[in-house]
Amino acid sequence: MKNFKRSLIGLSLLACAPQLLADVGGSAALTTDYQFRGITQSAENPAIQVSFDYSHDTGFYVGAWGSTIDFSASNSQFDINETVEVDIYLGYSNSINDIDYDINLTYYTYPGVDININYAEIYLSASYKSLSLTYAFTDDLFAVEESGHYINAVYDIALPNDYSVALQAGYSFGNAFDSNIFEAAVFLDAYLDYSISLNKSFNGIDVSLSYVDTDISGDFALTKDEFANDGRFIASISKTF
Repeated sequence: MKNFKRSLIGLSLLACAPQLLADVGGSAALTTDYQFRGITQSAENPAIQVSFDYSHDTGFYVGAWGSTIDFSASNSQFDINETVEVDIYLGYSNSINDIDYDINLTYYTYPGVDININYAEIYLSASYKSLSLTYAFTDDLFAVEESGHYINAVYDIALPNDYSVALQAGYSFGNAFDSNIFEAAVFLDAYLDYSISLNKSFNGIDVSLSYVDTDISGDFALTKDEFANDGRFIASISKTF
């Protein structure tokens, strides 16, 4: 469940104005655990992730991002034959003075699952120097017609020898996070997720080591495998091309 910067509208603009420049890119990554907002999406197992995107000089972009996933054991009553997530996104990014901003619409899809859990989410983000802020909203989280909001902040700290540290905190809330509603999408109360990551690039290969945790407690606290949301270390390597 990832967002990149490139756009569909740029395709039509390119057709109308060939003098404008466009760019096609992508990435490939291997992570020891695919986590989304503090909760594992791969049962704490390694995941392979790839992306392809198209960007236009106007600031519009479009792309797709995919990852292997594992929500539940194959013999579990909750198994819905999930194996992969594919996110389609489009948006517009630009800057005003020293503030970069991004407006993005992402459609989360889960091909081959037994039930429909696809949904769309819009997000707005802005960054100034080392600080980035994001607000995301959906009115149909996991296709159950319940709303979900997410607020996130990331602060990057540059270190010697091209190392960096990223401090992150996010908050998920909305009707979908009301555990008293039987139809709630995630059967969770509103919760906080946070992480600290050490990052470094080696000859074009990005390496990251993160510690991820949430404040989920009580019956909703899961410490192992499917939907684990306790503190854990995650390592990843990626290449952008």
